[in-house]
Amino acid sequence: MSAHSLSMILSKNQLVGENYIDWKKNLMIVLTAEKLKFFLTEPCPTVPTAESSAEQNEAYDKWTHFDEMARCYILGYISNVLQQKHQSMSTATEIMESLRKMSEHQGRQARQTSIRSIKNMRMKPGTPVRDHMLALIAQFNVVEVLGAEIKSETQVDMALETLPEMFSHSKLTPLGTEDENEEHREQELVGEQEPIPIIQEPPPG
Repeated sequence: MSAHSLSMILSKNQLVGENYIDWKKNLMIVLTAEKLKFFLTEPCPTVPTAESSAEQNEAYDKWTHFDEMARCYILGYISNVLQQKHQSMSTATEIMESLRKMSEHQGRQARQTSIRSIKNMRMKPGTPVRDHMLALIAQFNVVEVLGAEIKSETQVDMALETLPEMFSHSKLTPLGTEDENEEHREQELVGEQEPIPIIQEPPPG
């Protein structure tokens, strides 16, 4: 990926205070591509002294160089107001921690809104059950990205609540034929695929 392409990712998703989650996701893509993400968790080496070895000096210089690059990426793609608040901070990690704390209140509100939207979802007449369940899975994924954890049993209960009364005696099973389900279970065991639940169609009559 070219530097221009990386720049475009962030320029289209500048942090303005209410889009921290999407902004951070794109920032991590860019920092990973530039091999800078590592420096957000790697502690700064000890500041060299006159007695420090060449290797210690080199490690410190390398860390500060890449941290400054990450810091510039972060400051370059946040709003002017946020820039002024954070430009005096010396490391990328310090800036990211400050931005994370600022987003916590926003995150709590977003989680509550996402969970509420799931509770209010209802399958529309004529909608294939598979499509409805996939839409639910997408909503549960959003909640997970926002930092909330909903147990699988609770997810099943919430999913059943979104269905018409005719499905009241149905149960959740994996999608597909028996052979496909067996293959799907094997993939789950080795961590290759997440289960895609679906409601069994109720018996006629």
